[in-house]
Amino acid sequence: MGVWDRYYDIMSANYNAKLAESKNVEKELNAYLRNLKKDYDLARQEKATLLAGEVRVMRELTDVKLEVERLNDYIKKAENEGRQELVDYFTKRQREQQEKLPRLEAKHERDMADNEKLNAMLDKLMSDIAKLESKAYEIKEKLIQARAKEGENLWDSSKTNF
Repeated sequence: MGVWDRYYDIMSANYNAKLAESKNVEKELNAYLRNLKKDYDLARQEKATLLAGEVRVMRELTDVKLEVERLNDYIKKAENEGRQELVDYFTKRQREQQEKLPRLEAKHERDMADNEKLNAMLDKLMSDIAKLESKAYEIKEKLIQARAKEGENLWDSSKTNF
């Protein structure tokens, strides 16, 4: 999942750079959180799409396996009846179905691996959002305290000027 790791590195660097040059830290922080939540929603939509694809492939894989078994039964019945043309026909169809199995199994394994990676990314993204929300709360509290202190300093300096 190197692409997503790189994405997080870039986003962290962008966030830190913006935070350093920002005049209004609260606005920047809230905007960054909104963007992260949008990314999370997009990733969840991608997960739903991936899961639907995985289910579709699994269903197709099951159908092909059932078809192979069904054709095997037909082959046995045709052999018992001595109908070689049917044996050849069903054997050909069975072979065609069996050729699909490795492709479908590989696709299913890829989908499962992608789903696991996406789950890990979603977990990390949700964890990052929670950490950032916690940090945002701390920063907002510090800003409130700093503004209050600044107000006190202005008040104290105005009293000494009289």
